[in-house]
Amino acid sequence: MSKPKGGRGQKQTYTTSVMRVPDPVKPQVQGLIDSFYKETTPSNTAFKPVTSLLQMSVDEVIELYSLRHPCDIKLGDYKPECWDIDCRLDPQYGWNEEYEQFWQTHQQPKLERFLELTDKVNHCIWQIDNSFTLEVPCDWGDRGSIYGAIDRLITYRLISHFDEKVVTALELVQWQIGPSHDCFTHFSSLANFIQVAIETGRRDILKSLGVGDEPPVDRAQYWTAYYTEHLDKVDDNYWRWIGNPEAMSFNPTLTNLLQLPEPEKDVLYLLQALKEGKHPFYEAKSNSRWVGDIFVSDGAAFFNSGKYGDWKPERKDKTIQAFKLWHLKAVKKLVGLGKLKEIYKTCFKADWELVEKVLNSPNYVRLEEEDRQKQAREAYNYYYSQRTSTSTKWATVLGVSPTATKQEVKAAYRNLCKQYHPDMPTGDAAKMKDINNAYADWERLYQAAV
Repeated sequence: MSKPKGGRGQKQTYTTSVMRVPDPVKPQVQGLIDSFYKETTPSNTAFKPVTSLLQMSVDEVIELYSLRHPCDIKLGDYKPECWDIDCRLDPQYGWNEEYEQFWQTHQQPKLERFLELTDKVNHCIWQIDNSFTLEVPCDWGDRGSIYGAIDRLITYRLISHFDEKVVTALELVQWQIGPSHDCFTHFSSLANFIQVAIETGRRDILKSLGVGDEPPVDRAQYWTAYYTEHLDKVDDNYWRWIGNPEAMSFNPTLTNLLQLPEPEKDVLYLLQALKEGKHPFYEAKSNSRWVGDIFVSDGAAFFNSGKYGDWKPERKDKTIQAFKLWHLKAVKKLVGLGKLKEIYKTCFKADWELVEKVLNSPNYVRLEEEDRQKQAREAYNYYYSQRTSTSTKWATVLGVSPTATKQEVKAAYRNLCKQYHPDMPTGDAAKMKDINNAYADWERLYQAAV
């Protein structure tokens, strides 16, 4: 099994917490976190899964919650006016020996202990789901926060057994509806109930709720259930599971898939969209139009189009080429199409006929240009038919057919100018005016067409 990955993967996630620390102790906090980072980063740690899973004691969990803001340097009643909103030192007070002593005796040990507990939480959780859940500094999201970490400890039953006197049912109800809680919604689930007991440090309540009485969840069973539920959820990125040894033995098709190189992001989007049973880049023609002052939208075009039919042609072409390359590498890796077809069917819910259609996709840039030219021709033919059906006087004056080409019309106009221009011996100003008007009529119709 590979070494743990996650919470300590990026050093910069640690240094941002320093912005909440007053200037005089920033170097000390920075050094403390940097030192901790170097010692416990996955590339340097010698941690290995053990047969008897590492667990947190209930006291450690309660302490972890109490230290949830270790980097917020708050002096409480100890001259709080010295700190502004950003927790930087107010220049008018300065830094003195009292503050230095307070930092060394109170805040620094607090931060060191928090980092120690954070590391243990991450190693406990990693034993089950291969993730470092708790990061420094903490955010308040479900996964990266203290709440998220404790929730996983509860879910995976990683709080060790402890001895404590249990409370009676009456005491449990009295505590539940007691004045110390904001609202009854704290207890919408057993996990919420346990969280509140941890927040309030009630070991007896935790014991009454059975915390620590059951063994940790079995890792193999956990992943078997997870893969069974998610294997047909093609929106998942299966390559996230490569680090899990259970993934390589759960299903032969999944094993084959995880041997293939992870595709580019857009190729992954394309593979995940195959489940819809139509070409992801198909774009149905819309019949949306204006009827008087009302715009009638063609909803069918939207629903009939592929998931990514609105992508730009350049992006479609680039993705298709990348998909073809990935497909060829997969065929070579698996020594034939048989296993790859099963991967398309099982993991991406796509039949081979659709995959072939995607592999034989047209060049979308060229297709768009051809479509643009076709629309231009249709527009020209439409306006051309309009001009021939509404008025042909201009053609009569110029001596051409109403369906004459641009070159024919221009040639006829030049010949008439040579004959009737007022500067010519046979010139006729009135006739030339009619010729110019007729040519102008033709130009307006032609410009409208193109």
